[in-house]
Amino acid sequence: MSLIIDAIRARNADTLRSAPPDQVRTELVAFWDREEAAKVPDLDYLMQAGMLIATAAIPDIEHSLSFWLDQNTTPNAWDTAGAFLMGYWQDCGTVDTGLVDRLTTILTDATPPAASRDTIVCALGHAFRKMSDPKRQDRIRDMFKPIWDREHKQNMQPLVRNVLKKVLDIEE
Repeated sequence: MSLIIDAIRARNADTLRSAPPDQVRTELVAFWDREEAAKVPDLDYLMQAGMLIATAAIPDIEHSLSFWLDQNTTPNAWDTAGAFLMGYWQDCGTVDTGLVDRLTTILTDATPPAASRDTIVCALGHAFRKMSDPKRQDRIRDMFKPIWDREHKQNMQPLVRNVLKKVLDIEE
């Protein structure tokens, strides 16, 4: 069994802390690969993995994910990365602004399907709260505003709706 899978199942960050960081990163890349190859990535499992990795404070995870995204440009890869980051950025101390920029570029240039877009929106919502760079925050707001304007009256996922409302400071 995989170190990552075992640690997630046991919800044990100590297992990850005690392993060599290179091994954790290598197994995490294999985990992302499996999720991307699945018919539908397990978003809850990916979020749990992100939270656990953040708690374990494994170095260079965001760099590894950015490199992985260079190699994997499918909607499932975007779902995988977004869900992992939803968990990771929720529990980490700071966010990698390069990875934030990467996700905003995916949203603007790749026009992902709605499900992948929503996962990235939720991840960016977590990053938004931790960023101190007003220009990046403005860029995220500028990207979120048309999504809200276009879809807030439709059947939007509650989590996505809440993220958009918080970032855009909207009260309904």
